[in-house]
Amino acid sequence: RLPMRTSSLRRWTTVEEARDAACTISLSGMVDTKGERPDDPKKKTHHGNGFRLSAPNFEKWDFKLFSTVQQGLGYTESLCNGKEHFRDYVQNPVPSNWTLQSNVADEPIYTNRKYPFPCLPPFVPNENPTGLYRLKFPLPNEWTSSSSSYSIMFHGVESAFWVFVNGKFCGFSKDSRLPAEFDITEALSKERSAQKRGRANRNQNDEVDDNLRPYHELLVLVTRWSD
Repeated sequence: RLPMRTSSLRRWTTVEEARDAACTISLSGMVDTKGERPDDPKKKTHHGNGFRLSAPNFEKWDFKLFSTVQQGLGYTESLCNGKEHFRDYVQNPVPSNWTLQSNVADEPIYTNRKYPFPCLPPFVPNENPTGLYRLKFPLPNEWTSSSSSYSIMFHGVESAFWVFVNGKFCGFSKDSRLPAEFDITEALSKERSAQKRGRANRNQNDEVDDNLRPYHELLVLVTRWSD
């Protein structure tokens, strides 16, 4: 996980747009720009306001629920190693709360008097609902030739989560009410290089549209309770 930024100012046209953006998952492409003088160090600037990985670009993500963290981590590891295929999943909107979705067997709990599990800090129960989200996404066309690095921003995930991109572990966070940003440059670059080699090795007679953007796989494993 990257350290929290102190100057990541983004401009929006209206207050409503800014509030809406604060609830999304966004991908950022960074461009190296030269200073005004030859000896000035290079600076990194954003490609606009980022690329949303939620609505309206992607209305729903694939989702699969596990009863324990260990089950979720084991399944995710098998996916990343190519030993398992993502199956038996449902589709749900992001951002949202899976306990409010009719196709997920987990119920919301509200209490202002006691914890909904045995209170033995810093331990949490073994039976801990854990959800795995999956999204396949392309990079914007205008980013692929000019971006030098990429990061992904989550503006609030409850309560702890792991991030994997193209089978590579990219980070972990458990600050439910704070944004978390991860550098995913290496994970994207490795996949893009493999896809380029694949296109180069194809037979000339293969009917392939090289203008099609490659898709990347994002996995986010979220546990309901954490210390």
